[in-house]
Amino acid sequence: MNSMAHIIYFNHDGSEGSVFDSQVVAPLKKIKERYVNPITLLSFDRPSLFFNVKKRRALKIKLNAAGLDIVLLPRFPYIFNSFLSLYAVPLLFFFKRRQTPQSFIFHCRGALSARIAIAVKRLCRWIHVEKIIYDCRGDGVAETELYWKKPRWIKTIRLNQLKKLETFVLSQVDHVIAVSEALKDHLRRTYSVACEVTVVPSAVDLGGWTFNTSERQKRRQSFGIDDRLVVVYSGSFLPWQVPDKMLEVFSCFRQYEPRSIFLVLTKDVEIAISHLNRSGLDREFFKVINVDYDKLPHSLCCADVGLLIRETNGVNRVASPTKFSEYVGCGVPVLLTRSIGDTESYVKQINGGWVLDSLESPTALEGCVLDILRDIRTGFINHESIAANAHDFFSLETTINQRASIYGDSTMRKKTP
Repeated sequence: MNSMAHIIYFNHDGSEGSVFDSQVVAPLKKIKERYVNPITLLSFDRPSLFFNVKKRRALKIKLNAAGLDIVLLPRFPYIFNSFLSLYAVPLLFFFKRRQTPQSFIFHCRGALSARIAIAVKRLCRWIHVEKIIYDCRGDGVAETELYWKKPRWIKTIRLNQLKKLETFVLSQVDHVIAVSEALKDHLRRTYSVACEVTVVPSAVDLGGWTFNTSERQKRRQSFGIDDRLVVVYSGSFLPWQVPDKMLEVFSCFRQYEPRSIFLVLTKDVEIAISHLNRSGLDREFFKVINVDYDKLPHSLCCADVGLLIRETNGVNRVASPTKFSEYVGCGVPVLLTRSIGDTESYVKQINGGWVLDSLESPTALEGCVLDILRDIRTGFINHESIAANAHDFFSLETTINQRASIYGDSTMRKKTP
């Protein structure tokens, strides 16, 4: 069947996550702008949102305005894999109203979403599902091992459940999207993957993201930082973002460029200020700002260096951090640590930064900082070139083409000009 497909996007993470707008809604809006295919977002949310009529209505109005249909369903704690099949029961009624010849494409964000989609396909036998696509965002097993704070025996049960879940999902889906080559390699090494795996890195809508010299100067003046060296960090200021290590890096910059300032763009303003104050860093040398996402490019472009500092572990080895795309999309070169997905490769391809060999070696850090300062002082950094090259790799326009190809050209209908 090659009729125009109805895209059903399964999102077990819900609509309240920090990346919902940028990583779920924005790509679907881009697809809708280009194609006439109907799109329905199935969002599994906490009961507190599901039963909040005001919030539900506001969310529906926002997405309907973008041409997207949304169905909200309550999400309950993940206990057993078989329990996920129960989510298919209410969806029975959703698909019962769609007994038409049209076909469906199930795009599933995460393994839990994919498990639900597989159950729906089995239960709703009258619908034609062209393919189930598992959009794998990382190593969920490693993430649980590192960050899930539960007694060891409970964690062991959960880890076994997750491994079985990944094994089952990867044996049933028709296509896998991985956010990095490192994740693709991990999946093929660890599980039996029979279908094709396509790498689609985390992307952002870079339409308004670029390097602008006049905007850079204007922002620097408004922030009161003028000609100082600006080291920026954008994102949450929580423990797994290793803020202490970022401060170590910044302190090294101040050894050689004493007037350097640490610019933190975060929603966690109070947490960040409290942490920086406890570190003993004088208020003259840091600035913490809560910036709306749509205003983020204007603030990022005033920076000289962006920080992407991570510990070496299973989660980061396969990651595709959105903040990397945001930094380089604004022409900001990045200082990053090794083993963060494919970022080292991208830095080399777009000449977009520097790689720190080890967080534990003061000598390595000092050498890296001196390289950065030399490159900045000699004009080696080309902000415009970094931004332009980033658009080739990390813009939504590029990744939407990849998604449409995965969906299948025969099932997608482009809008007429």
